[in-house]
Order: sequence, then C-alpha cells, then structure tokens
Amino acid sequence: MLAFRAEVVCKERKKYVNGEIFRGHTEECFSHLIKWFNSKIHRGQHGRFAAMKPMMDFCEISRQTVERWMDESLECISPKGEILLKLLCYLDLLGYKVIEFERMPKVLRNFAELIGYGILSAQQASELVGYLSGSQQTYAVLWEKEGLGKDKETKMWEIWKERRDELDNKKQLALKSSRLEILFKPTPKEKPLVQQVLALPEPTKSFSSRYSAMLLIMEGVLMSFEEGMFDNLSPDDLATLNVRSCSTVLRLSTHLNALSSKLMAIGKGVANG
Repeated sequence: MLAFRAEVVCKERKKYVNGEIFRGHTEECFSHLIKWFNSKIHRGQHGRFAAMKPMMDFCEISRQTVERWMDESLECISPKGEILLKLLCYLDLLGYKVIEFERMPKVLRNFAELIGYGILSAQQASELVGYLSGSQQTYAVLWEKEGLGKDKETKMWEIWKERRDELDNKKQLALKSSRLEILFKPTPKEKPLVQQVLALPEPTKSFSSRYSAMLLIMEGVLMSFEEGMFDNLSPDDLATLNVRSCSTVLRLSTHLNALSSKLMAIGKGVANG
C-alpha cells in the first residue's frame, strides 16, 4: 500500500514537473531559481508579487522576505532552521535535486519533510522526539552534525508513519497550488523551447541516418505518452512495469534530460541570435 501511495505521488509530481530542473547544492539551486524567476518577470513588472506569492505562502515568510530573496541586486540570503527546511521542500517540489537533501538518510528526510510541509513545527517535532534542547538539536541531527541514537531514530520513524498520509496529501495539494507557474510558461516574446528546437534547420546531408531513425523512434514514444498510453495503468500494471522496466526508464530519463539540455541551449541561441 505504501509503495502504491508513493507511486501516486511520484506520478502526480511528474505530471506537474517535467523532469529534473537542476541539480546542485542548496545555494546553487536557490540561485538558479532566483535567476530563472527574474528571467520570466523583472523587478517592478506588474504581477511580480502575485507570481511569487505561492512561494511566500508555502515557506510561510513575509512579503518583504520573499521580495528580498528574489532581488538579485541584494546580497544572497541563506535561510536557516525551519525556513531552510521549507525552502528545500519547495525546491524539490519545483523539480530541483538539492544534493544535501538527496543524500539525507531516509528516516531524517521523511522527518524533515514533516517540518518542511508544515505538518509539524520544528518545536513540536523536537518535543515529540524528546530533544530537551529544542529545535536547534533537531536541526543538528537532521544535518548530521550530531549523532542519531537508535531510540530517536525509531521515534522519528513512528512519528512520520503516523502522519505519512497527511504528508502525501499535503504534497499533492502543493503540486497543484503552490508552484511558481510563471516559471513554466513562455514569456510573450519567447516561443516555448520545444518550438524553438523544432524551428531549427532541417538536418544536413551529413546528418547520420541512425540519428534520424532514433528521432523517429522518440517521436513515436512521445506520441504514445501524449495520447495517454500510460495514464490509466492499474496498480498491478505499475508493479509489473516497476519490476521489469524501472532501471530502463530511469537510465533513459537521464540520457534524455542530458540531450534535452543541449537542444534547449541551442534553441535559446537561435532565438537570441
């Protein structure tokens, strides 16, 4: 049942986030987000605050704070404590792979998400685990600056287990209501990157026939996805697909992401050229 629930959340996430946006450390991902946002809607432009408000609401910060975060002319801000955990969850929601978050042991990651998604405050979480020093001790354990005893690890797992359904529901709701939608929309003067790539010149005669054949295969696969071939798979179908093809899908995704990045870079060059 847990595996199926995770599959549903994963499927929803892929529906709203087209693959991995960027991989890096916290500051690198945060900086990338700020630059990306500012490339879509500039400082002083009408609708800028409305565009960033979902992030403000998710991270539970003030308007002044979110506007300062997104202002590239100001010194880079490094959130800490509970706000940092919320930011990490938000970056993950948008499709960023934050190295520190990805490498966090599963028990700690699950527990951190309870705080990041607002299921528990850091103080509440600390009291439930039994940390007498409060939230600062919880942060030290989450970032592995302090050891995690077996009894505390078990307690964290139990706390997460009791609230995992609520957490999954919160994640699905956030996917639909808390993203910065402006990031995923082309600006008025810019075509979608897919159209930019399609607008590139026809392949030259030197273009290898095997590349042409591969592109035809990819177009066929794309058409199958867009026609909803995999949209209504049953739990049994998903389980069978996971066993037989999980590794293949993940490896293929990695290669396609790399190719997509190169094509989008070329598309941007053509659009700007």
